[in-house]
Amino acid sequence: MRSFIALSVLIASVFAAPLSSSGLNAVGGAVSKLGLKPITDPVVNGVNGVARGLGGVEDAKKVDGTSLPNLPNGKGPLPPAPGSPVSTLTTRDCLPSIACVLQTLSAEIQPLVVQLNALNPTEATVEIVTPIVASLKASILVAVGQLQALVGSDVKAILVDVNGAVVTVEQLAKIILNDLTPLLQALAAIVKIVETLASKAVLSLLTDVLLAVYEVLVVVVKLDQDIVISLGPLLAPFAPLIECLGVTDILALLKISA
Repeated sequence: MRSFIALSVLIASVFAAPLSSSGLNAVGGAVSKLGLKPITDPVVNGVNGVARGLGGVEDAKKVDGTSLPNLPNGKGPLPPAPGSPVSTLTTRDCLPSIACVLQTLSAEIQPLVVQLNALNPTEATVEIVTPIVASLKASILVAVGQLQALVGSDVKAILVDVNGAVVTVEQLAKIILNDLTPLLQALAAIVKIVETLASKAVLSLLTDVLLAVYEVLVVVVKLDQDIVISLGPLLAPFAPLIECLGVTDILALLKISA
């Protein structure tokens, strides 16, 4: 707990102050000391290797002298999470539900996620990343509104997959993981390739996207508080990314320990 509090304060101070070599190195250094244990959960390991190689934050990647955490790389297609129903419908054919909203969102932002993953170090600039991030945020915030519209609905009505079949909270958590993983992996990929000290502006853009994701999760938890128990452990492999971008409210919301 002490390391979590210290890291939260550290990240907040680094992002609030002008970027310096020592400042960004402090973020990477703190993340590298998290000492995460190997992920052995078969559910987590089954989702496109999200946890593959995450025996903790091992050797923070050095980019232009800056330490950044080892994170899921976001490359390659993502198979359905174990236990997640595979949709036979188009994204807008499904009845209003948490799964429907998030699947629609995932489909809409897929081209943007592909753009992020395609960027190389010389292309990951504010000028190029800004319009992609703006479109991502716009789509995510639309999803937030759609989820808010479900507040007050019968829980049984919104705990269904895109085919209308009733799902358990555990299955819904896997569906949510499946929908959010490509985006989170893309953010992690950009963090990894950032090369210059001027990258603080790019990292701030990524933080904006993660804040929008946080808004989605806030409403999801409001719709069904039990989701925290199942979703927290599934998103735990992304804790280094979440901490690096300073959106530690996600960790608190889902009770993810650092």
